[in-house]
Amino acid sequence: MKKIKYALLLVAAALALSGCNTDANEGIFESMMNSTPNASYTIRGLYGIVDDKFLIETYEKDSASGIELLDKSGNRTCIYDAPAEVVLVDESDILIAARKSGETDASYLLLSKNGGDTYSAKEIDGVKYNEISLSFEATYFESTKNSYTLLFSAAGESQTKYVVKGENVEYDSISGTYAVSDAKKFELPSAGGDDRLCIVGDGFFYIKNSDGYKLYELISGNQVYPTDGTAESEPVAVVGKYLFLADGSILVKGNEGYAKVENVSHSLTNPVSSQHAPVATNSDYSKVVGFSNAKPFLFDGTTLTQYAQIGSDVRIVAVYLDGETVYAFTASSGVMKTSIGSLGNFDEL
Repeated sequence: MKKIKYALLLVAAALALSGCNTDANEGIFESMMNSTPNASYTIRGLYGIVDDKFLIETYEKDSASGIELLDKSGNRTCIYDAPAEVVLVDESDILIAARKSGETDASYLLLSKNGGDTYSAKEIDGVKYNEISLSFEATYFESTKNSYTLLFSAAGESQTKYVVKGENVEYDSISGTYAVSDAKKFELPSAGGDDRLCIVGDGFFYIKNSDGYKLYELISGNQVYPTDGTAESEPVAVVGKYLFLADGSILVKGNEGYAKVENVSHSLTNPVSSQHAPVATNSDYSKVVGFSNAKPFLFDGTTLTQYAQIGSDVRIVAVYLDGETVYAFTASSGVMKTSIGSLGNFDEL
């Protein structure tokens, strides 16, 4: 994607809310340059790596959510102080869907780096596929490949879904929008029922309807599991060549599709609707680290070893594997860190 630079800071009183780690009297100018050291805080998601820092969405009680950078020493810097969700990252430019207080519809903003960890925000005219305006629903960041899978709905048509690779979204300076060059379109059959589309891994998503579950691959648009018909069990994660089902099965992908790994099971659950369960893998897929509730496990392709819960009332929302180092992003206790060889012993970052 193209690198776009902006110097204009969007100033809107409705967006000058207290969020991230700022005091109630601080606005967007001050908060975009504040850095806060290690503390327990709420994380809603991990959405990329920027300058070797984690890009996270945070939420603090009685205040707005915000977008922050977190370094590997535990220092946090708020770069956007208002309710927002990260859509994707283009080098140092960050596209977000921002929500004003009391409103459900999102405006698209581009955060462009000024210097250090300071960013300016510019409002853009949205995301479009051909002439269709898209409403952002969810994103999945795959750390091994540094790639994004995006889920949109057609504006005003919640049952019409578009699944997009982040590399197929570019800024169009003529229209002032982010233009989608390729997308897979799916029509869910009925509104208000149990039909839904969920992202479960890089380039994978499933559709649930009255018949069951179907897993699709984004690149081809083909149904990959089951290859004929529907499955009774919900896919909760796809990582590397492995597919985790809600019934405890682990499947491995081969030349003829997915086959069950015998004599091994898991208790992994999907913590947030329309998002993947917390798992991560290394570059050759020889090790998978995941969490069943707050109990870490290590899967090596044949054996799954589970460890003791890392804390009471802890919910893991994302896992990042950096070589042999495991980072667990929690919904209440900040980020915890350990090595693959010490999964039973996490320390707060």
